[in-house]
Amino acid sequence: MQSELDSLKQRVVELLAENTEIKAENAKVKAENAKLRQAMEENEARFVKLEQSDKEKAELIAELNCDERTLLKLDKKRFHVATHMGKDIEKVRPKVPLEKSQGSVPKKLPDVKISTPPTSQTLKANQTNALEVQEKYLDSVESEVINSKPEKGPITFEVRPDPELIIKSILKHFPYLKFRNSFRGIDNYNFASPQPWSSPCPICNRKHGNYGLHGEWYGTEYCLTCFTSSNKFKFAIVV
Repeated sequence: MQSELDSLKQRVVELLAENTEIKAENAKVKAENAKLRQAMEENEARFVKLEQSDKEKAELIAELNCDERTLLKLDKKRFHVATHMGKDIEKVRPKVPLEKSQGSVPKKLPDVKISTPPTSQTLKANQTNALEVQEKYLDSVESEVINSKPEKGPITFEVRPDPELIIKSILKHFPYLKFRNSFRGIDNYNFASPQPWSSPCPICNRKHGNYGLHGEWYGTEYCLTCFTSSNKFKFAIVV
C-alpha cells in the first residue's frame, strides 16, 4: 500500500514538472505571436504610407503640369507685350520735316531701329538654356560634395542640402539603387534589379529579398534604413 502511494506521489511530481514545461513553451509561443502581430501592423502601416506617397506623387505631377501651363501663358503674355511695344515705337517715330534740295526730291529720313519681338522658338530656346545651366550647376555642386567625401565616415555639409542633391548623391554612391518616391520626409529607394532572397541586405546584412531602403534626416544626420531592422547607415551629416 505504501509503495503505491509513493508511486502516485512520484507521478504527481512528474506531471507538475511537465505542466511547468508546457507553460514555459506556451509563454514563448505567445511572445513570438506578439512579435509577428507587431511586424504585421508595421507592414500595414508602411503599405499605407506607400499608397499615400503614390497619391502625393500624382498630385505633384498635376501641380507641375499646371505650372508648365502657367509658364506658357506667361511666355505668350511677354510676346504680346513685346509686339505692342514694337507698334508703339512705330507710332512715336519722329516726323522730320522735308527739306527741298535739288528739284523737288526730299532728303532721306533718318532710320529708326525697331526691336524685333522674340518668337516662340526663341523663348523655348531660352528656357532650355536656363534648364541646362541649372543642371550643370547641380552637377558641379554634387561633384564638389562627392569629391569632398572623406575616405571613412559620412559626407559633411555646412547646411542641410536640397532633397534633390541628397538623392542624387545616394544614387551616385549606391549605383544598385534607384529612387522611387518621397513622402513626409522619407525617401524610398528600390533595388535597380531584382534581388534573390539569399542576397544580404547592405544595411542589416540579413536576407529579405527585394524590400527597398529608406532615407531620412534624423536631426543633423541623413541615414539609410532597411525594412526589417532598426540599424541606421549614416550617409551624411550637417556640421
